[in-house]
Amino acid sequence: MESPLLVAKFSPQDFLTAFNTEIKLGGMLVRGVVLTSAEAMAECRVQFDVSGYAPLTVDARVAAVLEDTGTAVVFLTQPMPLHALAESLTRMAARPAAAPVAAPVEAASPLAGLSQDEKKRQATSGNRDVRRALLAEGNPALQLLVLSSKTLGMDEVQVAARLPNLGFDAMKLIAEHPEWRKNAGVTAALLLNPSTPMSIALPLVELLPANELRNIARNSAYRAQICDAAKSRLAR
Repeated sequence: MESPLLVAKFSPQDFLTAFNTEIKLGGMLVRGVVLTSAEAMAECRVQFDVSGYAPLTVDARVAAVLEDTGTAVVFLTQPMPLHALAESLTRMAARPAAAPVAAPVEAASPLAGLSQDEKKRQATSGNRDVRRALLAEGNPALQLLVLSSKTLGMDEVQVAARLPNLGFDAMKLIAEHPEWRKNAGVTAALLLNPSTPMSIALPLVELLPANELRNIARNSAYRAQICDAAKSRLAR
């Protein structure tokens, strides 16, 4: 039986925004599509319908189902067709006058003009777009503040866990959080992150159930030490 198909529709500029703030970080929220019966890390497919372009379908895993909002997914490998489309759209955005995309996405950064003190305030009180931009900026202190926000969603934790520039303290906080470390999407994101130190990754493997261990053991997207640790757990 084929895995469920989630359809995400975008204008070219909206796709670029989603690519820069979500997709290239290893996941995204497919808004308006709720897979009510899906289990964490279940296989699925996401079809990207970008106006003026042929649909693109990529494999993904369910990270979390958010009632009345949508389904958060994680990409176990980088979706290269989406990277190619984003590169094409970015080149077109730089062309004068007749370009189909009105302006480069970077001009709309939610952090534009904010002082460091304002960023600190926005880390805990800002909206999702501001939090994602602050996480991606790579400032360890601001990342910790964002992770302390009371309005932070599980899908945002998963995106943070995939960031190559996520600070050590932020990674440790996620890995040791009693709720977050039980979420399969968050755990997979940390283990797939090439910047996650083995001192954080290997203890996480010890907490995983057998079905997740089997997935890791046969998936070359994970680093060899993590695959070996999963196989060792299964062999006990």
